Amino acid sequence: MDSSSSSLAISERICAVFIPLIGIIQAVVLSFTACFDHHLPPKKLRHTIDDLRKIASKTLFTVNEVEALLELFKKLSSSIIDDGLIHKEDLKLALLKTPASDNLILDRVESLCQPLFDLFDEKKNGAIEFEEFVHVLNVFHPRAPLEAKIDC
Repeated sequence: MDSSSSSLAISERICAVFIPLIGIIQAVVLSFTACFDHHLPPKKLRHTIDDLRKIASKTLFTVNEVEALLELFKKLSSSIIDDGLIHKEDLKLALLKTPASDNLILDRVESLCQPLFDLFDEKKNGAIEFEEFVHVLNVFHPRAPLEAKIDC
């Protein structure tokens, strides 16, 4: 009995030391990660049909095409971090998953990714929002004027 009570006392001492330490570490980590929340743009994960109509009215896309683009956007934006935004890493992953990616080496993906990401990130905030995504794809619409495609 003496050995079990002494081992219990040792385990209680270990818990007494580590539990507050774990609490402190957790508080520091949570405080540190909360700093990043202030730099993220407000995200809108749900788009109503009125939102889609409004976006379609500003582009050459129909409402149905905007809905299809929203589904594509959701797939791309949730590939790594599901936050409703496309980050550069999401775009790289999408480029690597294409059928042509067998012919692309990683250096080429990197060199393609940055200018392509910069093109889509119109707000220059480090993330592509749905409206930016649709706006840039609108330039490549078959009915888009050639001048817009050249300027892009």
